[in-house]
Amino acid sequence: MTLARRPRRRRSVRRVLLLAIGAGAVVATFAVSTDAFGAGHLFERAVTKIDRFIAGPVPDRPTDGTILVTPPPLTAAPIVAPSPTPRESGAAALSAPEPTPTPSPTPARL
Repeated sequence: MTLARRPRRRRSVRRVLLLAIGAGAVVATFAVSTDAFGAGHLFERAVTKIDRFIAGPVPDRPTDGTILVTPPPLTAAPIVAPSPTPRESGAAALSAPEPTPTPSPTPARL
């Protein structure tokens, strides 16, 4: 009798295991497709790493070195005028000239 029970138990364990794997695959597919908790981004990173692994290492071959040489400027550097000396905050208003009054407009004749 114990021999008959073991195959049933193994079958039920297999069924539960396959059901759990299937449910996990469905949940993982949903998480990747909706990018839940960044799962889509992580999946894309994994795919690119696998692609780089499959592509193999970069071949060893000599390349020309990149040297960037710029000619010296033709004109001299601009001369920066010194900024005016700082004053107290109220000093600018006291030393400013009085504004001139604007002339009143004259009516146009037709």
